[in-house]
Amino acid sequence: RELDPLDDRIVLIRISLWPFDSSESAIRGILAELDDGLARVTSTTTTTSRSADRYLRSVEKLQHGWAAAVELLTRRESPGQILKSYGRLARQIGVQVIVWIEDLERFEKAIDRGSAKGLSPIHALLYELQQCDNLAIVLASNSLAARIDLEKIARFVERVPLIETAKVWAIVSRVR
Repeated sequence: RELDPLDDRIVLIRISLWPFDSSESAIRGILAELDDGLARVTSTTTTTSRSADRYLRSVEKLQHGWAAAVELLTRRESPGQILKSYGRLARQIGVQVIVWIEDLERFEKAIDRGSAKGLSPIHALLYELQQCDNLAIVLASNSLAARIDLEKIARFVERVPLIETAKVWAIVSRVR
């Protein structure tokens, strides 16, 4: 189906990761934009409120030993379950949410140093989000293809070739 920006059944959420200096702040930014995007089409987002805090606490619990694991098991809320509330809400209100993420390469420096630690939490979040119904992730990047497996965090990967200057100028002049 072709994307129609005027279709009220599509919620387009665009976020640039450039302003964020850590993976935690990027995760908070992504989830805050999801909350705001869904708030635009519904009067309440109570099912997703404070999702960033709940998600990050859940992920931290997975990394901090037996006591944290016991607390996580008694609460029975995995990171994926927390994020699925976005998909459930989108399905209930009849919308398809498209999360357009730019500047993921901001966290590429960690990969260059031989560690994906800076990117791994974001990678995990995007993987979990793309598993949600009524939610699609679009990554706009020009340099990550050789560094990470994009297919793990996006359902489809399309390589868009560069457009020659002469062709771009023809388009720009028509618009002007």
